[in-house]
Amino acid sequence: MTNYNQQYFAELEKADKLEKPRNLRLLELVEKYQTSGNFLDIGVGSGLMLKLSRRHGFKTYGVDVSEYAIARLKKIVKAKLFCGDLKDLNLPKNFFDVINMRHSIEHLKDPQNSLKEVFKLLKPGGIICIATPNSFGLHAKLYGQDWPHLSLPYHLHFFSKQSLKDLVISSGFEILDQKTEELTNYYLFKLFLFK
Repeated sequence: MTNYNQQYFAELEKADKLEKPRNLRLLELVEKYQTSGNFLDIGVGSGLMLKLSRRHGFKTYGVDVSEYAIARLKKIVKAKLFCGDLKDLNLPKNFFDVINMRHSIEHLKDPQNSLKEVFKLLKPGGIICIATPNSFGLHAKLYGQDWPHLSLPYHLHFFSKQSLKDLVISSGFEILDQKTEELTNYYLFKLFLFK
């Protein structure tokens, strides 16, 4: 995918310092249910979650549609990496203990079918973590049409808490936990300075 190029990933890398605490909070939540096993990151981004989950003792795997991202990460992370669309990769069924879709579901052409594929990949009792911008949250309401997550051609779908919950349940999953990441002081400051 040409949209997911060096410039796109350079922006993600700049945000790693801010994203690291969020990723660590997600891993803490994961570890309530799974403390080891096979961890698949869908939409590898800068590779931050792959690095952190490996440090937490997971065997790491990553999938991304961007050839650039996969080629870059092969040089800097210890993980088994796959380039392409999830449905075309023939990954092993009932293999993964944890599948992470942090800020990737909104990029998918068909989130429902992708979640059904993810369901097949998870071991019985495995968990999936999904994080996506809340298109009906405070941040979206404050920004309105200037909301940064209205970023076509990257974000193809927009979810509310309820629409994401409905999608997940209709794909065969049970909800274990649901949280909303509150706006930090940094984001409030940035919002009022830069809107």
